[in-house]
Amino acid sequence: MGDFIKSATLARTIVKEWKQIPVVVRQFVVRALLLLVFWFVAYTCILKPNAGLDNWLTKITAQATTASLNWLYKPGFVYEPVVSELEGIKGIVTQYISINDKFAVYIVPRCNALELFAAYIGFLVCVPGKISRKLAFTAVGILLIYIVNVARCGILAWLNLNKPEWSEFAHHYAFTTVVYVFIFLLWVLFMKKTKTNEA
Repeated sequence: MGDFIKSATLARTIVKEWKQIPVVVRQFVVRALLLLVFWFVAYTCILKPNAGLDNWLTKITAQATTASLNWLYKPGFVYEPVVSELEGIKGIVTQYISINDKFAVYIVPRCNALELFAAYIGFLVCVPGKISRKLAFTAVGILLIYIVNVARCGILAWLNLNKPEWSEFAHHYAFTTVVYVFIFLLWVLFMKKTKTNEA
């Protein structure tokens, strides 16, 4: 009986504290949790097993990376698909970029920016703002994130060819930080513009 009373008291305290949080914050938290569950189910049950969206994004990232390297660095870069099984999913296509049969970079599905797009759009869905502005920021943001990701892959290819000792740090730490800071700045810009328009 004592445990039941403690549980009921704790529940009442949580509800009371929850109600003291501003409505906008509560709405954001609820939307974010619902969106997180939706994304997890949609990606795990539909997108990932099908692999179509991942493979397409990986391919266009490899195409743009290869074209950028050929234009900005030196000609001769090519990409080719390598079909494999990744995390138990068959038909995953990794793109292998090389120059004169020398490895430059692998672009695997984890590097195609799909999760970055989802996180960026998810935030825009959860915060208040006009639908038209959200759609505009979504379109421009996805394009910019795509360009930043292609630049990241191109620089990583250059590092693998010229400074391989820097590749691991750049790939796992420096580039990850840069990309997430960039997305954060896009969110800040959206929120700042939203407040300015509402004032």
